[in-house]
Amino acid sequence: MIYYIKSIAKNSFESLIQNKDIAFCLLFFSFLFFLPVKVDIYNGVGILYIFILLTKKKIYLYNLYDEFIFIIIGLWIISFISSLYNNLATNTTFDILTAIFPYLFAKFLKYENINKYLLSFIIILLLVCIICFFKRFGHTNFNLVSALFFKNISRSSLFLACGILISLFLSLKQEKILLKYIFLTISLFFIPFIFSLQELTSLAAVVLCVCILLFKMTSKRYTILIILFASIVLVLFTNNKFKTLSNKPLSHVTVNHRYNMWIAAINMFKEKPLLGQGYKSFKKKYTYYLDKKNMHYDPSIINGGYQDAHNITLHLLAETGILGALLITLMFIYIFYIGIWKFSTNCMLFISSLCILLIYLNMQLHVHLDVNSVRALLFFFIGLFKNSLSHIQNDH
Repeated sequence: MIYYIKSIAKNSFESLIQNKDIAFCLLFFSFLFFLPVKVDIYNGVGILYIFILLTKKKIYLYNLYDEFIFIIIGLWIISFISSLYNNLATNTTFDILTAIFPYLFAKFLKYENINKYLLSFIIILLLVCIICFFKRFGHTNFNLVSALFFKNISRSSLFLACGILISLFLSLKQEKILLKYIFLTISLFFIPFIFSLQELTSLAAVVLCVCILLFKMTSKRYTILIILFASIVLVLFTNNKFKTLSNKPLSHVTVNHRYNMWIAAINMFKEKPLLGQGYKSFKKKYTYYLDKKNMHYDPSIINGGYQDAHNITLHLLAETGILGALLITLMFIYIFYIGIWKFSTNCMLFISSLCILLIYLNMQLHVHLDVNSVRALLFFFIGLFKNSLSHIQNDH
């Protein structure tokens, strides 16, 4: 038995040496999950990988530039000018440029191994969940433990939702029955964790994305049955929260605060519609733009210290105006049109687009591009999207 385990370990190590891109992926996701939110060492993995490719002349500097790089740089320029115009510190805008590293990292990974990169995501996520599962038997509350290595509940639910979607995709792609059921089991293993967090946004987003996945990759009759089953399970497991929200939803503090933040963001945009109030200005300014005459105004929101508007479009409108919001919205529309509609028959392009859609839907009520780890994961998937799209274009 020991000899067998040693043999597997040796073969796995040799395989990682031969496939450095997979090793880099495992390292990237390990840093992304296990390090604090503000530690961006995972960007170093992408920088090192690109540096190796450049020194070995596998890629050249002119290969680095494409439409997504120009979008990232464009958003940075708009944010820089907006902050400068509003007399805010411009050094914080350079955070936007860090999206370049996970994007280029995923863009130049070997296309034929994309399945294995997705598997790397699942392996690290599974490791995190196993650790959390065993820690639940300690004195820590299970909900908090589920967020232990993800650092906060909304980020936890987002990563778990991505894990469910990817593992289900890998299950549907497998021809071997054993592997098919292994990935399906992994997908089911993630579900109690995401339900324990009671984040309705991530739950609704993953159900929608799973429905799209099943609609594209399975028979229509099978899809309808799965959707009905998923809807029943979703309602049963979140029944208490639905009851709380259905009875005067704006009286619920979470919904009320979001509603008031959206009003503040709209008011910020109205005052400076072209360039907005400046990058990362929302936290400092939103209290001045709250509508205190609004019948649903709650004074407790002033002490909330919210970083963003909890809606990506309204947040961008408030901070970067119509220019920044339009740039990012058009980027997402382009991705969804190409990946989910035009070239949906390419599985790798399709799943990367679905993961981007899942993150985008989550950003409508929770996280924003300011969250470093979410930005890194989003642009990693955008990099995989571009990687797959380039493969299709080269074939034609």
